[in-house]
Amino acid sequence: IPGIVVAGIAVFSTAMQQVLVGHLQKKHNIGANELVGVTAPMQAASLLLLGPMIDRVIVGRFVWAYEMNVPTMVYLLWSCVLAAVVNISQFFCIGRFSAITFQVLGNSKTVGVLFFGWMMFDHQVTWRSLSGMSLAVLGMIMYGVFTSTDPPKVVMPPPPSSPASAALKESTTTEASASDAK
Repeated sequence: IPGIVVAGIAVFSTAMQQVLVGHLQKKHNIGANELVGVTAPMQAASLLLLGPMIDRVIVGRFVWAYEMNVPTMVYLLWSCVLAAVVNISQFFCIGRFSAITFQVLGNSKTVGVLFFGWMMFDHQVTWRSLSGMSLAVLGMIMYGVFTSTDPPKVVMPPPPSSPASAALKESTTTEASASDAK
């Protein structure tokens, strides 16, 4: 499968997951912890059923055919712990940040996964992957620069004929007459 197709599927599925989680949180008026508690058993069951089959298709063998040893189990345990932390943090982000911020956080997670994969598994770093990560980091930096330099907001008074301006004029007149009485 070409990489662009996989990337497109990943972006689409991430966007749909974000929309669905945000919708469920608003619909049921629940927070991140409650939603994680409700959905985690269903996610675990689907991964237990589908995971081995997907491994067979992608890797060419089932996961239980892999030779397990202590370092493998340590990496597996840490991978599970980090995955749980990332998933919980995503539930906290949805509904609190914009969709663009959520995507930037997702990109930083991907860069971190690739970086630690290179460090821990001694994978070869190619120019293609290095340039992709650099582009992602540059995008995150530029996003930070552009969102932190918002132009100052100018508050305009309401037009004289609006009900808001009449209420404002009445409240200032009442305050002025109250202070004159003192």
